[in-house]
Amino acid sequence: MSYFKPIAAIGFFSGPLLLAFSAEAQSTGSVFGPSVRATDRSIEYRGAVVPEEDGDESKIDHRLHYQHALNDGLRLRAIVKGSSDGGDDLIYDYFQTELQWQYQEKTDSGYAAALRFDGRLTDEGRGSDQLGLNWTHNWQLGDGWSVRAIGLTDYNLDEDADDGLFIETRGALYRKLSNGVRLGAESFIDWGGTDTGFGSFNDQGHQLGPVVSFAPAPGWSLQARALFGLSDGADDADISVFLTRRFD
Repeated sequence: MSYFKPIAAIGFFSGPLLLAFSAEAQSTGSVFGPSVRATDRSIEYRGAVVPEEDGDESKIDHRLHYQHALNDGLRLRAIVKGSSDGGDDLIYDYFQTELQWQYQEKTDSGYAAALRFDGRLTDEGRGSDQLGLNWTHNWQLGDGWSVRAIGLTDYNLDEDADDGLFIETRGALYRKLSNGVRLGAESFIDWGGTDTGFGSFNDQGHQLGPVVSFAPAPGWSLQARALFGLSDGADDADISVFLTRRFD
């Protein structure tokens, strides 16, 4: 197959055309794929640590979500997230709902795509209520290799919040081994806001790091990831673990 399309997509979604709103998205966010299966039922816990840096206390994020497919093309997800700074107690951050629509099933060339619509209700003082629209693409390249690219947009609903769109890009390269272990590298980029401008490279948040996932038992999956800051606007490191229990 031709590799032009996946290479071009990575360039588009990683280039200085888009922007994002917060480093929080990296800590418990993922480079999610487009696949939706009618039997998909799962619950997932995500825990992430942002170590202490530049005088700021370490931060721990906790996220729990349940997802339920409606059919082969639509899937709902409900999310609750909380966090703690240093030794503080866990604080509720937000509740979010997501609807993912896989409008392009995997083609003969290995390409698939989906749109995801998000709505977030944020606790007072923890950020803004938001609406989001996200676009994810995946290419199966053969011999266990795959490429993924995502563009994410958010719009703040609160009157006193920043105006304009906030956009993030994510990308990944994976290799699934014969024993079922998947190795890869993931990229997260925060570019700034449309009203405030993109700024310089160091104003933006650029992170890159390795990821590994495997199935510790039937019906379970475990992922570990470390992201490292490439710019001044990003955290020096985010370390996360995702644990998923499937019921399909």
